[in-house]
Amino acid sequence: MVRSPLHLRLRESTAAAHEHLENLVGELTDLAAYKRYLSGIYAFRQPIEVAWADSGWPPRFGGWRPTMIASAMDRDLADLGLARPRPEQPHLDTDFAARLGTLYVLEGSSLGAKLLLRNVRMLGLAEDFGARHLSLQANADTWRSYLRLLEQDDEADPDAVIAAANETFAVAARAFTD
Repeated sequence: MVRSPLHLRLRESTAAAHEHLENLVGELTDLAAYKRYLSGIYAFRQPIEVAWADSGWPPRFGGWRPTMIASAMDRDLADLGLARPRPEQPHLDTDFAARLGTLYVLEGSSLGAKLLLRNVRMLGLAEDFGARHLSLQANADTWRSYLRLLEQDDEADPDAVIAAANETFAVAARAFTD
């Protein structure tokens, strides 16, 4: 897939934040590490999904919507006997450019979800027990659709998109350190 200039800028401008988050998440080599990951990803994503459900979508997204995984994460937490974390209520702008930046982080996680799903199967987890959210995320179609939106947009301020992506990575990092 050909990358748009904005996609390339996003990738370059968020590389350090992305690497920092990956280091915080670490390797999911045992069930304890996976439980920590699941609690962190829930604390990060759930409030964003709730806020977006309450705020509606800018018309420029057309009928496209991101993959929502909060309800699957709820079931995964229950499968593993984990309490729901009390997430931070981040303030993320909801205009088009800000959502494009936040979606870069959320939808980009679909690429890693395939690998994570394969790894956690070795821990006894599956698409119907403990790893439902990964199964939903592992669909790369929404990532490709997101990239088409990014490619076709010529009105969003690239700096605002990048700032929102970096802020989203920071929110995620806090969820894994709290």
